[in-house]
Amino acid sequence: MTLHRVARFADVTENRGLEVRIDDSKILLLKVGDQLRAYQGECPHAGAPLVEGALCNGRLTCPWHKAQFRIEDGGLCEPPALDSLKRYSLEVRDGEVWVGDQPLPDAHTPRPMMSAPL
Repeated sequence: MTLHRVARFADVTENRGLEVRIDDSKILLLKVGDQLRAYQGECPHAGAPLVEGALCNGRLTCPWHKAQFRIEDGGLCEPPALDSLKRYSLEVRDGEVWVGDQPLPDAHTPRPMMSAPL
């Protein structure tokens, strides 16, 4: 994984996300308190631009079909989306935001169910 400089920390406001690009990938930067998070920039349901979504009460709401995701970890809260947001590694160095070019493993994927003994 390679980190890419995508923005300045000061460019990301608390009440509005910032869309950046790494190659062909749109990535949404969100500020949670004094920390930043990086998520896929398009809704996993129908590809809506999440930068146009609403941030309210710790949730990001998709602008098209109103799916909701937790801004702290990208977890799915409300359908119609079926998947959580992909999260990207992020570092802040000297006020500059660096984001990884590959999504992190999905922390929200349920474990496979074990077969019950017969």
